[in-house]
Amino acid sequence: VDNLLHISQHGVGAQYRAKRRHRLIRPTKGLVEDIGGYWAKTWTQVRKGQVLLFDQSHLRLLGEIASSPMMAVPKRDSYGSLTGTNRYVHNLSSSAGGFNINEGSDKRLHPTVTLPTHREFARSILAQSVKYPGLPKVAIKLDVADAFPGLEMAPNDCALFVTNLNEVRAEMPEVDHKYEPLNQLSTTFAAVAGAAVTCLVVYITGTFGF
Repeated sequence: VDNLLHISQHGVGAQYRAKRRHRLIRPTKGLVEDIGGYWAKTWTQVRKGQVLLFDQSHLRLLGEIASSPMMAVPKRDSYGSLTGTNRYVHNLSSSAGGFNINEGSDKRLHPTVTLPTHREFARSILAQSVKYPGLPKVAIKLDVADAFPGLEMAPNDCALFVTNLNEVRAEMPEVDHKYEPLNQLSTTFAAVAGAAVTCLVVYITGTFGF
């Protein structure tokens, strides 16, 4: 409970203990090939206040940031078949610039989450089958949509959750005009649509990565 109260007030800390350094890593080939899909998802997150966008002229204002490459990984359904869409994964295990964010973060400082293993789940089903013979067995797997973006990061650690889209050519998505604060931002990026776009995506909420 104390940890939940702390997170609600201060955000989720990365527990990064290594030296912080500035680095910019180019996007992966897979992400460049699916940049349209990534932009659409990112723009949705911008509208929800989950990420911030900066161009290279803001680097001096951001200070030391550690960008990590975003990857586009093909999604599969519950049967293992490709869905034709990608999942965007933040590669925080990338070793570049002399450091690795995941290696520099101590997972022992995070609270533990106790969940049953597949073996324990199977044993539970067998035990219930013996206790209640003849009853049909029904199971369902549920997922929390946008679970990671639902967690706010500690402000001092947002500089560790950045991805760099360096010289990526893309058409920027249209913005609904009722979102007035975004109109100027949309116009700024639309001016260079189809040209080389240097953009930094800073995640202020959780990002799915490894």
